[in-house]
Amino acid sequence: MVVVLIIATFFVTFLHAADEAVNPAWQLSAEACITSTFNSFTENWDRSESGSFLWAARSTNIAVKQLSRRLYHENSLKIAFGQTKLQDKETKKWSSPQKSTDLIDFETSLKFKLEDFSLKPFLSLRAVSQFYDTRDPDNCRYANPATFTKSFGLAKYLLKNPDISWQVRWGGALRCNIDRDAMPYEYTGEEWIKLDRRETSVITDAGTELVTEFKMKRGGAGSIAGKLTVFEALARPADLQTAGWRYPDVSLETIVNINITRHLIFNYMVQFIFDRETDPDPKIRQAFSAGLSVSLKNEHFTKGKEK
Repeated sequence: MVVVLIIATFFVTFLHAADEAVNPAWQLSAEACITSTFNSFTENWDRSESGSFLWAARSTNIAVKQLSRRLYHENSLKIAFGQTKLQDKETKKWSSPQKSTDLIDFETSLKFKLEDFSLKPFLSLRAVSQFYDTRDPDNCRYANPATFTKSFGLAKYLLKNPDISWQVRWGGALRCNIDRDAMPYEYTGEEWIKLDRRETSVITDAGTELVTEFKMKRGGAGSIAGKLTVFEALARPADLQTAGWRYPDVSLETIVNINITRHLIFNYMVQFIFDRETDPDPKIRQAFSAGLSVSLKNEHFTKGKEK
């Protein structure tokens, strides 16, 4: 990895030295929404329903800058958090809030534009975690577990206009999964057995990664965004290899936003995850919500500077 960083540093320095200097403003955008649902019933309610309260907040932030005529720097940060409270049917008392949504997803990348070549070489670093890990009630941890993916390869926009963008990236990747202070599992050849001790688990594998992102806006009516990530592990330390480590890891997320008014939206999110190493069956998560949304673009941050 050190060699890759040295080569990347040399490449960037060469492009800066050989290219004419440009220093445009950062192109910034931020979208945030908060949704909530509340149900409550009196003690003499004669049906079987119970009360519930759910809230969730999401934010997507993007910063792009052209460092030179051939070099672009892109950053994206997605965060989400939400909780749910339930009312007991018999006592009508409310439970403690339970986490229902939790995500920290940051990615930074460098893209190089070459003349007479439609494919763009890129370098990327992505970090995915969560605010609060509650899997072990006796040992809750912040920002855990964490997955770091360093990738390089070629990128291409299949479609790009003010309303639609479709980008595809493919290349090599080095992935590192870190689970701090966790109770480890031991694989017996047939099943996983939890051990009675705590340690930090670090699993590193190298392979190839395909990422495709699609975004479409329909004026002020709404938007659709989808992201597909496929990682195929090709190498891993022998003592960490399991029966399913060579299966591709697939993640597909689709978000549909319908604007009822300028700040009132309806949101539908569906996520499909397939990780054969942890579960032979795919995992599917869906969420329907309605709430308030705020969208800010470059002029709100640069205070009138040239876009």
